Amino acid sequence: MSNHANESLKILYVSAEVSPFAKTGGLADVAGSLPKALAEMGNDVRIAMPRYKLINAQMKYAADLAVPLKDRKETCIVREKGINIDEDDKGRIIPVYFIDNYNYFDRDGIYCYPDDGERFAFFCKALLEMLPVLNFKPDIIHCNDWHTGPICMMLKEKYMKEDFYRNISTVFTIHNLEYQGQFSEYILDFLGMEKDIFIPEKVEFYGGFNFLKSGLVYADQITTVSKKYAEEIQTEQYGERLQGVLKKRAGDLSGIVNGISYSDFDPSKDGNIARNFDAESIDNKKYNKYALQREMGLPEGDMPVLSVVSRLSGQKGLDLIINKI
Repeated sequence: MSNHANESLKILYVSAEVSPFAKTGGLADVAGSLPKALAEMGNDVRIAMPRYKLINAQMKYAADLAVPLKDRKETCIVREKGINIDEDDKGRIIPVYFIDNYNYFDRDGIYCYPDDGERFAFFCKALLEMLPVLNFKPDIIHCNDWHTGPICMMLKEKYMKEDFYRNISTVFTIHNLEYQGQFSEYILDFLGMEKDIFIPEKVEFYGGFNFLKSGLVYADQITTVSKKYAEEIQTEQYGERLQGVLKKRAGDLSGIVNGISYSDFDPSKDGNIARNFDAESIDNKKYNKYALQREMGLPEGDMPVLSVVSRLSGQKGLDLIINKI
């Protein structure tokens, strides 16, 4: 990876979900906040995501192109909308590119379709194909979770042979190692990739093609959500059968704790809470607990309230709590 220290960078941040446009969990929160922080540091940051049917925000046309696949070409329409870097400064925005295709994204919901492999493989290839059309060459493409892994693979194995794509570096962030995007070998054919990379040292994974592994093998740098998690995923207990790959890339693996958006979660002006408060009016905080107690049908008063914000997933350990009730 080239040395970009102390330079202003062109960064393309790629995610399957980005708040406030489409969200199922923490991935969208990070994807909606981290690019703003990177832009605040003086970088030219842009975001790319699929245009799902549920996204009905007004956008402008940016480009259209034909994306070559195994046996055909699929139309991709790129639409654009900006998000404000700072709510108090409406003039500074980050462009968000929405990759639109009727066949793959004009559906209810985001995930859990039988052809999710094709859907996100198309997204990855369309993203690389759109860059010269938009005349935007990033220094770094920041890929997030399994949906974006093939970007790193295709860039290294194919696209870097063209002048436009040379010297583009990749960062791949693991938000949740359990979800890997395991599909059949057909995905390589679908993307027009050579079969010689379908080996255990590259993208083959127990007889199938693993989206997340393709990111881990080919990315220049790998990050995850904490230093501890970076250590845990290199063990058999938490490595989800990818601990060997992660150990091999240990020198390129870093744990960086997720931050929080100080503008989105500022209690002094948050419109989603019952009573605003700050360091000078901390006593007002208790009225938010009273409001929650009333809403949940709990006794109202100054007793502790314990809560957790989480998906109902086995890996979250909620069964341990339920078993103790």
